[in-house]
Amino acid sequence: MFFNRESEIEKITEIIENEPNMINFVYGPINSGKTALMLEVANKLPANFPVFYVNLRWHSIRGYSDLVEVFMDIRRSKMDIIQEIIKLTPILTGIPVPEDVIKELKGADDLFKYLLRLFKDLKSQGRTPVLIVDELQKIGDLKINGLALYELFNLFIALTKETHLSHVFVVTSDSLFIERVYGETMLQGRVTIFSLMTSTGIPP
Repeated sequence: MFFNRESEIEKITEIIENEPNMINFVYGPINSGKTALMLEVANKLPANFPVFYVNLRWHSIRGYSDLVEVFMDIRRSKMDIIQEIIKLTPILTGIPVPEDVIKELKGADDLFKYLLRLFKDLKSQGRTPVLIVDELQKIGDLKINGLALYELFNLFIALTKETHLSHVFVVTSDSLFIERVYGETMLQGRVTIFSLMTSTGIPP
């Protein structure tokens, strides 16, 4: 059972029910229940909010191929990928991608373009994707044609602030990581911090 998080569930659900416009940081110390909270919210969402959950906690990511392995759920099915996502909601682990398509994704740019196209197609079907990336600080120093973190946050800004295609939640137990990316990736006015220590959303 999930106890004593009603106000947090309500706040995050309210964010999701509105148009995507911000990157949402969910911060709390280790074992404060961040992941459990996000999965609880995800499981209660209606079918028009497909959830893509990516957990970096147990993965060693040293380059592009590792990033693809963590973010992408390679499918051998011939089923239309949009219909498969609709069928498998509420929560998918990773971003579904057909096996033949994955061979064409040669770099991080291709990976991000695929994700943008996929989310745009879902939006056209009346669905608003929810992307949850857990423990993103693990790739803080990863370099793929430059700092991967910078490219990822450019993608997150494109998904939220620019196109309003998808909600993005970055879950972390590292407050220094939040300060770093906030300063380095020019996120002023583009993020909301949701702290489990205060149980409120705090716009920086």
